[in-house]
Amino acid sequence: MTLYFILVFGSYFVLLLALTVGWKRSLSQTIPVVGTDEFISVIIAMRNEESNLRNLQAHIAKLDYPADKFEVILVNDHSTDDSASLAQTLTQHLVNVRVVSLPDGIAGKKAALTHGIGLARGKIIATTDTDCTLPVSWLRSINSVFAKPETQMAIGLVAITGESFFAHWQSMEFASVIGTGAATLGLGVPTMCNGANLSFRKEAFELVNGYEGNDAIASGDDEFLMRKIVARFPRPLAIINNQDSVVATQAQPSPTDFIHQRLRWAGKWKYNSSFFSRALAVYIFLIQVSFISLWFYWTNLFVTGILISIKVLADLLFLLPVFRFFKIRFRITTFVALQFLYPFYVVIIALFSQWKSSRWKGRSIE
Repeated sequence: MTLYFILVFGSYFVLLLALTVGWKRSLSQTIPVVGTDEFISVIIAMRNEESNLRNLQAHIAKLDYPADKFEVILVNDHSTDDSASLAQTLTQHLVNVRVVSLPDGIAGKKAALTHGIGLARGKIIATTDTDCTLPVSWLRSINSVFAKPETQMAIGLVAITGESFFAHWQSMEFASVIGTGAATLGLGVPTMCNGANLSFRKEAFELVNGYEGNDAIASGDDEFLMRKIVARFPRPLAIINNQDSVVATQAQPSPTDFIHQRLRWAGKWKYNSSFFSRALAVYIFLIQVSFISLWFYWTNLFVTGILISIKVLADLLFLLPVFRFFKIRFRITTFVALQFLYPFYVVIIALFSQWKSSRWKGRSIE
């Protein structure tokens, strides 16, 4: 049993070293400075977002990009609150914003995005969410990265913000996820991206038939599209790696909301077509199960202590540069809580997501 733990945590240390290299490679990629402002269409799927629309209006108004060179299309996904009428007020203050609604009989985020993309005037599509804080230079960075004609999709970075202990725990946990996605991209094996900060060519979206084939899956509009584009084009991905273009999103307000969100995200893994991504997910699950088991392995306390130290050191080696990039303050109490709660969280979410439904915006997600 000791040999098993040594092999598992030794390999984990090697993996985290590789991810650290991949993270540095992603940050080292340069974004060209261009003088031409291409027309960009921002598509936002909207459902029950009345509490976020005023902030969204302020963020759109502050974007450092010519107003006649971008549009924002808000697609109302059958909101049951006052989102639709409140969104219409945005069009009175911002001439480049329009609101459309999904027809009856069609619902879901992928349907809303597809509807909006079909109406878009821009050759470049950018997606985000209504609860996001958009950096001033967001569209300018997107415009720059598409200056390379081979780029078909640009992966932007996303951070969770919040001051409470629970929000800070989420921000550190989410940074590890986004950091891993950026790191694997830097290693040439992209595994994930996030639709809160994603952009792609409209032509590429149409050539791969958009979300067709996975449109019935509640989550994964971003990642499944990325895989289809990677399969269709040679070297199509770029990363927007400057700190001034990180999109911030809100932490989940309660553990229940957090669990439902993660159940929805985790539910897509069984549909993942990438062998590497599936293998990585299984490996991380194995690591967390082994870490939990290690606490009950008292045969050799010295070896147990060394292995726990290796695990913690590997996490610090990778995560500290990621935290610095996202300007997340390192708190030892949150990090310790993350070390000891995260394994249980991963195991529980992974198992429950295979059969338990979740809820999103008042809808039950199977």
